[in-house]
Amino acid sequence: MARINVALCNLLEITSEDDILLSKAIDKINGEDWNADSSQRIFKKYTNLPVEVRLQPGARVMFLNNDMINDGICNGTIGIVTNVDRQTMQVHVTFLNTEIRHP
Repeated sequence: MARINVALCNLLEITSEDDILLSKAIDKINGEDWNADSSQRIFKKYTNLPVEVRLQPGARVMFLNNDMINDGICNGTIGIVTNVDRQTMQVHVTFLNTEIRHP
């Protein structure tokens, strides 16, 4: 896991361990899911993208595609995690005063 992610999350206040979700990256090539070990070996070692990130309320996240451009959310938009639901594996993020849910 990226050390900077852990270091910054350690500065945030949490009320319980249920507020923390460790999320593993899902890499896609041409719309197909790739095995994480393969993508790490082939190209991720040349990037700063972590294999796993810690998500919790107060953490900053960045949207990395343009799937929601009609809603004003595009590649590079910064949001804040507002809630983590470990039962459904969903993270609630607020972007530009708009709350979305992303599994």
